[in-house]
Amino acid sequence: MKNTLLIVLTAIILTIAGFGKYVEYTIKKTATSVYQDRLVPQPYLSRKFDYYGSAIQDQIKVIKGGKIDLVAIQKEKEITDTMWAAYLKTYQTPEEKEVSDKAQMYINEADNYFAEISADGIVTDEEAREMDKKIYPVLEYVNDLIDIQTTIGAKDTKGMITLLNKFSNFMIGAIALAIALLGSIIYDIFKNRKQVVKKSTRKPIKKAAVKKKKK
Repeated sequence: MKNTLLIVLTAIILTIAGFGKYVEYTIKKTATSVYQDRLVPQPYLSRKFDYYGSAIQDQIKVIKGGKIDLVAIQKEKEITDTMWAAYLKTYQTPEEKEVSDKAQMYINEADNYFAEISADGIVTDEEAREMDKKIYPVLEYVNDLIDIQTTIGAKDTKGMITLLNKFSNFMIGAIALAIALLGSIIYDIFKNRKQVVKKSTRKPIKKAAVKKKKK
């Protein structure tokens, strides 16, 4: 009986250790993905949004047909393109990849059109209006990507919390069972010792003396 309980206790310990390593691996993998693929790229996407919404769109509206600062815009574009390339290297879900591909298509169209109309450093009102049309889908899809990043990050984080809760409940049950089995082993040990002590303290039975008959 005692050997059986020890085997069960060993199995519980091994199960806890195995499940614990699985939880550790899963949470580490998920947390790394949330950080590298969801949190880090957020500024990259925001910078892309700001580039078209501020560096280009706002400047064109402010100057109203005047000469734009191509040097400043080019510097901003280089930074933005570097960040966008870094974002595209992160892991993307199928839905996210589809949206980023569409965004890239409109980005190319907007960049090509802006290069065409800003070659002389001057953008007319009509060109500015057309530029707005080119920029709008870029902003829309980049904003969708930001929403997707937030949604996936929140979902992965909830998944980690759920897994930790499952592991916590498992641990509570396993520990309770282990304590019960350990109690049975201790009870069995004391029971056996008590029986041994009881036997050792038992008085020996004296044999009755047999009287010899006189001849």
